Amino acid sequence: MGTWILERALTDTAEMRKAHPEVTINVNLAYMQLGEADFRSMVIKLLKESGTTPGGLCLELSDDIASWDPRHLKNQIATLKSWSVLIALDVHSFGALDLIVKEKLPIDILKLGPEFAGNYKNGITKKAMLESIVQFARQINMKVCITGVESKEMAEDMKNYGPTSLQGYYYSRPLPLEEVSKLPLFEVKETKEQENRK
Repeated sequence: MGTWILERALTDTAEMRKAHPEVTINVNLAYMQLGEADFRSMVIKLLKESGTTPGGLCLELSDDIASWDPRHLKNQIATLKSWSVLIALDVHSFGALDLIVKEKLPIDILKLGPEFAGNYKNGITKKAMLESIVQFARQINMKVCITGVESKEMAEDMKNYGPTSLQGYYYSRPLPLEEVSKLPLFEVKETKEQENRK
């Protein structure tokens, strides 16, 4: 199932990037996938077959990787990044952050879950923690995505912390491929392109 999902995601992404080259597809990895002996070769094979251009794929790791052998993990990530695959890490605990600091994992995007951004109004400690994590990530050239954004108010508040991007149901719920291109983000880009051609 994991291979089929990745194959379908890359095929769809290659098609979308013809009209929207800035599009990147994020694919969540199951805990054991990255540890499979042929995982790297499988990803590279699918990248070649799909024709997905560099930067089109971002693999999302869960913070369960904190229990892995760091050397194996770094080798897997380094090989994938050599093929222009972006690596994101879903962070739900300080264990994953500790791993990044100690092992200098080459992560591209830090995705902060509700454990950090949820209930952000409940006390100065929560706010200070979120601000510190975002600043830390940016200082080591790591992008930050705050997830779980479900309202306009929360989106505006989260922007004050300086993340690279926000994610959540406020922007969109999961959609089939044919509906994605109808999102306002793509409509705005297409309108600007039409104006530039006049």
